[in-house]
Amino acid sequence: MASLSFIDGDWSEFPIVGARYKYYFSPVADNEQPYDLQSHLGRNSWLKVDLNALNSNPNLAGKLYFSQRWSLEADFSYQHKTHKDSYTDRNGALKTSKYEEDELLTDLVLNYAVNQQLTLGIGIHNYSENSEYTDIIDDYVESNNSQYDSDTLIAIKARYTSINGGKGLDIASSISHNEERITAKVFTTFYIAKHNAYKAGVVYSDFSDDWNNETLLTISLAHHYWFSHTTAIKYGISWIRVDGNNFGLLDINGTWRF
Repeated sequence: MASLSFIDGDWSEFPIVGARYKYYFSPVADNEQPYDLQSHLGRNSWLKVDLNALNSNPNLAGKLYFSQRWSLEADFSYQHKTHKDSYTDRNGALKTSKYEEDELLTDLVLNYAVNQQLTLGIGIHNYSENSEYTDIIDDYVESNNSQYDSDTLIAIKARYTSINGGKGLDIASSISHNEERITAKVFTTFYIAKHNAYKAGVVYSDFSDDWNNETLLTISLAHHYWFSHTTAIKYGISWIRVDGNNFGLLDINGTWRF
């Protein structure tokens, strides 16, 4: 079984426009549980690819259940940025400044199901960046500088799911931390019926070093409605505060399972 949907970023990052393809390695059973949770409660392993139209860079993720208790999650996101600026200096020479940056985000989490309701996980979140800055004057490379940075955070996750007769509560939370950065996320979904759910989320991130301090706070609300086992729509709003600047986002997401 597979599903195709517009990308849903859960408001944890900046706007995303694109599509997601998700493949389940075993059929997702249609039972009395909420449609959103059938693959989670049925312990169906999956693999997904996100294609972001804003930067054409893919995201690959998956989850493998290899026993009744243990599962492994992995998430890889790559992004390449290029900035080029050309001008003529006062001596009449054509000068070009070129900046290239490669970013790789890696998440690995090992989960343990304590019981049918509670799952705990521990893993790492790694951010690596390779940047290169080049000055070119009349086709001659005047200078070339490169730099590599890597930042690793320890991540702890917890998920609590309590469903009875298609109704109930699902809470997913995580926190990651190192000496310079802390990020915390909590998403709570209220299922009022098998096909109908409301979701609230909070994301907080703070980065601080010897040179700067960056803070992100996101509060979001969403409604997820399944028309059938195969089709759904999800829409929501969020308020985001980044370093004292406020703005809002409207998110809409469609899903088709086949």
